[in-house]
Amino acid sequence: MKIKFPTCLLALLLLMAGCQKDSGFYKFLVQSEAPASEDGSKAVLVNESLVYWQDGDAIDAWRIGGNSEGVKLIFHGAGEPVALFEPESENSSMGGSGNTFLTLFPHNDTNAFNGGSPTIYFSANQEYIGDNTFGVKACPMVAYGGEDYGDNVVRMLFHNLCGIVRIQLRNAASTASDVTLQNIQFTSNSGNLPLSGSFVVQDFNKYNPYVVPASGGTSNTVTINNINRKIGNDLLTFYLVLPAGQGTTQYGLTMLVRAVSGSDQLYISKQFSVGIRRNGITKMPSLTIDSWSRDESGMGGTTSVGLSGNGTPSRPFLIYTVEDLLKVRYAFNNTMPINGVYVNSNPCTFKVMRSDIVLTGSQWDRGIVNFNGTMIYSANQTGSSGIKNNTKVPIFESIGENGVVENVSVWGSYEWTDNDGTPFSPLCNVNNGKIVNCRVSDNASYVMTTSSSSDVGMAGICVTNHGLISGCGCRATLVAPSVAGICWESSGTEAEIVACYTSSPMQVVHGNNHAVRAAGICYKNSALVKDCYVASNINAPTATDWGGIVYQNYGNGMVKHCYVDASGIIQSTASIGGIVHTMTSGTVDNCWNDADLMNVQGGTGGLGGIVYSMQDGEVRNCIRYRPTGSITCTGGGVVGGVVARMSGGAVRNSAFYGDLSQSTVTVKGAFAGTLSGGDIENVYALQALLLGPRTQFYGTRNGSVSFNNCFGQIEVGNDVSVVANESLSSELNDHSWSQGLAPYVYLQWDNEAPPMLTSTPFVSKRRR
Repeated sequence: MKIKFPTCLLALLLLMAGCQKDSGFYKFLVQSEAPASEDGSKAVLVNESLVYWQDGDAIDAWRIGGNSEGVKLIFHGAGEPVALFEPESENSSMGGSGNTFLTLFPHNDTNAFNGGSPTIYFSANQEYIGDNTFGVKACPMVAYGGEDYGDNVVRMLFHNLCGIVRIQLRNAASTASDVTLQNIQFTSNSGNLPLSGSFVVQDFNKYNPYVVPASGGTSNTVTINNINRKIGNDLLTFYLVLPAGQGTTQYGLTMLVRAVSGSDQLYISKQFSVGIRRNGITKMPSLTIDSWSRDESGMGGTTSVGLSGNGTPSRPFLIYTVEDLLKVRYAFNNTMPINGVYVNSNPCTFKVMRSDIVLTGSQWDRGIVNFNGTMIYSANQTGSSGIKNNTKVPIFESIGENGVVENVSVWGSYEWTDNDGTPFSPLCNVNNGKIVNCRVSDNASYVMTTSSSSDVGMAGICVTNHGLISGCGCRATLVAPSVAGICWESSGTEAEIVACYTSSPMQVVHGNNHAVRAAGICYKNSALVKDCYVASNINAPTATDWGGIVYQNYGNGMVKHCYVDASGIIQSTASIGGIVHTMTSGTVDNCWNDADLMNVQGGTGGLGGIVYSMQDGEVRNCIRYRPTGSITCTGGGVVGGVVARMSGGAVRNSAFYGDLSQSTVTVKGAFAGTLSGGDIENVYALQALLLGPRTQFYGTRNGSVSFNNCFGQIEVGNDVSVVANESLSSELNDHSWSQGLAPYVYLQWDNEAPPMLTSTPFVSKRRR
């Protein structure tokens, strides 16, 4: 890049060169890059664009290959964007004979050039001069190269190593109207992003240099001193200079304003995040102070919370730190605006920009209430990414009807004792809006122990759903008396859980020796659960009653197009329902279960391939299909290929084809274990392996049961047709089938194709 110098200065330099002696020291003619541009390098800022060197400004200079100690050069004069810096002493010498130089601005005794790694000092004290101006010697710069035309004058172009934050304040507090500002202190909320001290300059020989903290030589604070200005309704403008790393550096800052009013010391504290880029000016939203604190830790009231962005989809509010998330909570929970926008009544867009946000109990003691915006995560999340919630408080206490939470991952761990019956989810307590493509990762572990025998619940995504949960997943370790991978209870005419999954290594274990009731997707359902699947190796060895998709289906609850994957293994010592554990009403439609193993050892409950206990409602178009190693039950329980215990309701157009030979219980049936009521129509139940006596269609019957067009391998005394060697035909979803063919190939989905069927877990399972 060529430097264009004013003609008057070039004439001056030529005149100087005519009488200049080669005494071993140099004068430096310097200029900042793009001085008339807002994004140009700056020494002193006037009206945010013009650059002027000030009398007494000093730089440090080294000749590459010369002395290791720098030479201090000083500018005498004022008002020029191009300046001539002269050595502090005529005895100064650069040493060596090379024609390449390195210079740092401003001069500081700690600046150094140690064998190719220049170190520059960022002052912890910055001076306030006036509005639209920042302090002398405030903006560190580096210049490299230089040309010497034999006149001992080196031409250098400076590049900033910092960015600038503009902060504007006004006072609107009625209780403190006569206020004088003293200073403003800033503290970095990250130990990895210090604000002052020594920094190593990287890429100093390029046009985009940057800095990294020097080991052991930095501080997390910087202060704007000597303000001494009255603050009222007129905005006061301040500039903060911060080190600029490579690209855009995201700082989370705590700002502490100190002021006086008469004999009273006043404070206001505020947390915000800001993106800093080299040369750039980041203009923060103005802050109106409506109340002051009398202690230094106090959060004074503000009429606007500040975040980067304006809340529109094209310029969302950006969340980089936990402090930013606290601002969002503060705005929603206290009906306060963000950057002047009242987010409670104006749906805004929020974007989570980083995956290292960590919530702890000391700061996150309540979730965001009635979130009515859209919150999305900026990238796909894998492993330990997303928001780390190390508390027993959800991120969202409630999501409003207009609220959308999308692609937000939650992980973390917490263990606690809870005896008040409070349910828990790390993401959301009550959803009235939409939760889309969110997940709880396999690095999540939440353990709730309780001495209460009440139905204390835990779920991965949401406790109570009245809206939509779509495309969400859970791979966490969850411990509570009642547990669900996605949602604990879903109810209401608009409630839906769609295309969600639970996959290995999800674990559900008992807490405090209580019996655990668990479900892969939803614990209690009176709404719609559709297109969901479970593919987990579930080892719940201690007294766990398990529902593969739903634990309890009641009211108008419908479980539709759901399945338990062949890779799944469900083990328990209590009872298992392959799709639903307890069905008091509602519908299970077009579901299947072909888990590799369903295993109940030593319990008195038992298992059902589709439903464990059916009291009412309807099961239709469902199948349990697994020819070998499929169902094992020992102890005093009962086993049914479709239903373990049926006392009412109806099962239609459904089938079992599997292996019951490893179940040693005396009460078992290819269709049901015990029957005491209900209608059974067009059902086919067949033991796949005939290693012993033919399995009965049902184990025992002690009530009025209606059979219509049902078939199975039976012992004498069952009330259904016998399957022998003759050809067999029937109707199962309007398709004929014959003995020896796996009946599941004829089970049809309806025309509503599940949205997740195109993804990998569903491709091999689609029944077409």
